[in-house]
Amino acid sequence: MAYEYFFKFYDYLMNDVKYDEYVDLIKKYADKDSLLLDVACGTGNVLVELLKNGYNVSGLDISDEMLLICQEKLQDNNLFTNLYQDDMRNIQILDYYDLIYSFLDSINYLISIEDINMTFRNIYLALKDNGYFIFDVHSVENVNLV
Repeated sequence: MAYEYFFKFYDYLMNDVKYDEYVDLIKKYADKDSLLLDVACGTGNVLVELLKNGYNVSGLDISDEMLLICQEKLQDNNLFTNLYQDDMRNIQILDYYDLIYSFLDSINYLISIEDINMTFRNIYLALKDNGYFIFDVHSVENVNLV
């Protein structure tokens, strides 16, 4: 995957995203005592907003550069949380989470059924009983199949 330069443009390209809607969705399924994991957290836009709202959320991303930008945002807002550099396909159980989420079509980066199965299995194993996994993906209508 080509993450080498993407981090430089990510926030600019995503400036029209209504991150508050994602935060509001999480608030429907988690309370402030819940332990949350943001899978493919990128530069941390949702993660930072949840932390500002008093939620206990950690972030995971494959890109060191994205995590560095996320760390800068945390520092700028006097926030702290755990950030993990890892591939979503190989999530190690760091904790057992009440809710794991992966937004902005991050699941679309999984290109094989094996990758999807591996990711979903590891996320399932990292969830507490009755935990939630919330994610979004582009519909077929939004993807140009060549």
